[in-house]
Amino acid sequence: LQKAKIASLLSVAKRYRRFPIFTGSATLINVLNMQSVTIFLAFLYEPRVVGLFGLATRLLGIPVTLIAMSISQVLFMKIVGLIKTDAKMLPKVFLEMTRILTFISFPVLCLFMFLGTGLVGLIFGKEWGEASLYLRVMVVMSFFQIVAEPLGPVLIALEKQRLHFLREVFHMILILLVFGAAYIFKFKVMFFLSVFVGAEVFYYVLHLLISWMAIKVYLKETLPQE
Repeated sequence: LQKAKIASLLSVAKRYRRFPIFTGSATLINVLNMQSVTIFLAFLYEPRVVGLFGLATRLLGIPVTLIAMSISQVLFMKIVGLIKTDAKMLPKVFLEMTRILTFISFPVLCLFMFLGTGLVGLIFGKEWGEASLYLRVMVVMSFFQIVAEPLGPVLIALEKQRLHFLREVFHMILILLVFGAAYIFKFKVMFFLSVFVGAEVFYYVLHLLISWMAIKVYLKETLPQE
């Protein structure tokens, strides 16, 4: 009996050994990605640009954080429950959540388009008014972020930690490429912002596709073929 318990513990340890290695590394890279944007921006442009970008980022981050925190944990538990009880429902639930998040994102898009008309200057002062231009460009990125980020835990629920890690590494490489191009070709601020937003939109679309494909592969690997 004791040997059986030890064997069981070793089996569990072997199965979940990837959790601290890949998930922890992915979390660290995600934090580095967020912090590196401000650092690279300060290297390339004047402090005023960094401040305007920071204000726009913080304003856009409010709905992203609220929605991601409230939905991602619920979705994670739901995915885990479906894996144990009815895995065939995973694609349907994923698509439903994508539609719901898309529907939620539209009011946010409209709100920040309104803020982008100059209301930022009225609220925070004239010296911050130019941040409204940043908002109007970056709001597209926020839209895709609200849709994609809450669905990120799907990979963890499916025990695809390596894929989660690789996704964050790709994001880091994408950010480095954008800033590298901005440095080499001397991008103007607004052009850089447009390129950066385009790269982030590409990443979040890929983010969704990776989660979707992970579900399809999981079902193919675990369910009996009909």
